Amino acid sequence: MRATNGRQRPSSGVPYTRIFAAFMLATLISTLFTLPAQAAVTGITNSGPAKVLPATGYAYTLVVTNDGTADTNVIVTDTVAVATGVSASYILSTAPGVPVPCTGTGTGIDPFVCTAPAMAASETMTITVNATSGAAGTTGTNDATVDSDNSALVSATQQTTPVENAD
Repeated sequence: MRATNGRQRPSSGVPYTRIFAAFMLATLISTLFTLPAQAAVTGITNSGPAKVLPATGYAYTLVVTNDGTADTNVIVTDTVAVATGVSASYILSTAPGVPVPCTGTGTGIDPFVCTAPAMAASETMTITVNATSGAAGTTGTNDATVDSDNSALVSATQQTTPVENAD
């Protein structure tokens, strides 16, 4: 401290330097210990029979899980190859009841699109895809993806082969 006209005044720059150093240290600590946000929608599974009889009805079950934070615009796209009479609908675990129909035909250039406007943390979305198998020896493939506002694209595939004896 130096005296000026009987008053004490801090030395030039010392307090500001300490304040700046403390601010920079706090910023560094905050940056180092800030945890990244947990992804919301974390996965999709696709299950169904490996073998079915020709021209027989069967189902695929898609389950979308949200093990992270709440998410919005959860969109599942699903295409079923080498099948006929395909339909799809979904149910959210927090709103059981009447299934919500998906749009599209599920084949070729018109995949099913199942859209949930919101998905809460720990919620699941179960999609049932019904189809009729093709001729013996052909392989039906069900390719599904899920995407949302807060998550990266995730995909899952299941194959079903019509055979003369599905045992």
